[in-house]
Amino acid sequence: MGMTYSKIERSFWETDEARELTPEEKYFWMYLQTNANVNTLGCYAFRMRKAVDETGYNKDTLEKLLDIMIQRGMILYDATTREVFLLHWGKTNWNRQTATLRAMKADLKEIRSEMIKFKINTQLEKSGIFTKEGENDKVSEENDKAENAEISAKTANEGNNREQTGTNGNNQGGEGEGEGEGEKKKEKEKILKSDSEAFAAFWEAYPNKKNKAVAVKRWDSLRVTAGLYEKIMAGLAKAKHSMEWAERGGKYIPYPSTWLNAEGWENEYRPLAPERPTPPPTTPGNDALASRRGLVGG
Repeated sequence: MGMTYSKIERSFWETDEARELTPEEKYFWMYLQTNANVNTLGCYAFRMRKAVDETGYNKDTLEKLLDIMIQRGMILYDATTREVFLLHWGKTNWNRQTATLRAMKADLKEIRSEMIKFKINTQLEKSGIFTKEGENDKVSEENDKAENAEISAKTANEGNNREQTGTNGNNQGGEGEGEGEGEKKKEKEKILKSDSEAFAAFWEAYPNKKNKAVAVKRWDSLRVTAGLYEKIMAGLAKAKHSMEWAERGGKYIPYPSTWLNAEGWENEYRPLAPERPTPPPTTPGNDALASRRGLVGG
């Protein structure tokens, strides 16, 4: 199902991700998000001939640009089915409105790539768009209104609580917590600096070492705590032993800054199948000896 418009954040041009792109890459990225084939899921069949006509680029240039988008972790591409999935699409274009849910379910049935379908389902469940099977059929506009009313009431209550807190001066500076709990919490949430051993360990472990300066800046912006650092390293370990990163000799491993920006440690990865042990080589002499000893038939 096609879409009449795509939501693109205006702040995109101010991000490090945009600054890393060349003018040619920026133009192609906008094309991927706004061409007529884009559906509600941000996944569609990439028609090379159509893209040549619409962008003015030749086939070789488009293939090069596709590879760049893959390496930067901006798209997932299945060369077999020639389908593209925009990895950040859901952040601004997915919602639980009834009409959107119906369109998304219909578009999901049209996807041929199992790899892309698995990735989309994972993102949909993680974002709360799709939950238990059949549950989305019960979502209606009335439920949306009730949810919005509940959020508005909660926001109003929080505003009143903030006003009371500001008036009474309570709950400031960690007051009200049990003795020693405030200090423990501060220690647990202590920010790890980008030039610390934590970032050095991340950089050492990351296989695609590109644009270290940008990665450091991204690390700083995350304000990595001890707890978050553990999640990042655990997610990185899973990614390094995944089918996604192993494909085509690691060609699709994103830049470190892109992976951090996309919170790649939260992704669901398909683990590699364990390697089977290689049987020891046999020689004619060994076979003959084994035969005489009655170990093999012959």
